[in-house]
Amino acid sequence: MKKNTKKIINCLISLTVCFSTITTVQARSPYSSNYRDRSPELEVISSYTINVGENFDPMKLITRASDAEDGPGQLALKNKVVVSGTVNKNVPGKYVLTFVLTDRQRHRVTRTSEVTVRPNQRNTPPVLEVLPEYTLNEGDSFGLTKQMTLVKSAVDKEDGNLMSKVKVKSSTVNPKVAGVYSITFEVTDKAGATATKTCTVTVKGRQKPNTPPVLDVLAEYKLKEGQSFGGAKQMTLVKSATDAEDGSLMDKVKVTNSTVNPKVAGIYSITFEVTDSAGAKATKTCKVIVEGYQKPTN
Repeated sequence: MKKNTKKIINCLISLTVCFSTITTVQARSPYSSNYRDRSPELEVISSYTINVGENFDPMKLITRASDAEDGPGQLALKNKVVVSGTVNKNVPGKYVLTFVLTDRQRHRVTRTSEVTVRPNQRNTPPVLEVLPEYTLNEGDSFGLTKQMTLVKSAVDKEDGNLMSKVKVKSSTVNPKVAGVYSITFEVTDKAGATATKTCTVTVKGRQKPNTPPVLDVLAEYKLKEGQSFGGAKQMTLVKSATDAEDGSLMDKVKVTNSTVNPKVAGIYSITFEVTDSAGAKATKTCKVIVEGYQKPTN
């Protein structure tokens, strides 16, 4: 008896839930007497300004066009919106557009937007500043990020900072081959005015290890006391001055130190030096003997 009673109670609970569900579905159905269709939602930008001659699409003013039953997405019914009124983009003035959205139940929503076409104002071209020249080593990376570091500034009186609008107009740079190249940058403001600037880019060839010059002078030289020992005579002590990269450096040899006094007998020294184009140096010293004058014997 208790088991049967429990079954009857469970059955009654199930029936109650079932009837409740049916009632809810009926209430939500368009065919239910309790059902109320909601009007569509339409929102537009109430006021908008363009410059004379600027292209204009009125549909861009729609920010919401939806219906709970026909299309709940924010712009699901955008293509159902009917626009009336015209905007003459070539004639300055104020224009009013009317937007109408009707759902399947013939509920209608209307919105208006005022569009102002303003006359062209005198535009100031942008100012672009780039490095006048830049040097990199052969084989270095020179991608877009690196290229943009050559741009110092890009400003416009009307638009402000235009650094994000700068682009490379042309470039002859080949970072794999040594040489002198150019890269041109360009920036355009909202009114279409353009500025360009060019930077000279030098790609330096990789430097090979420099070989120091070789200087060769006489190890010893003798002269008589009182004998001339000027610059020309001193240079006769230099046998050669050569460099693997620069060739002959005889005309680069100079005296860096000399203790020679040709008027007094003694042993002296003279030091020569030569420097190549890479700055490497070589020095050599020659011993100079000044022989005393011998009086003749009777």
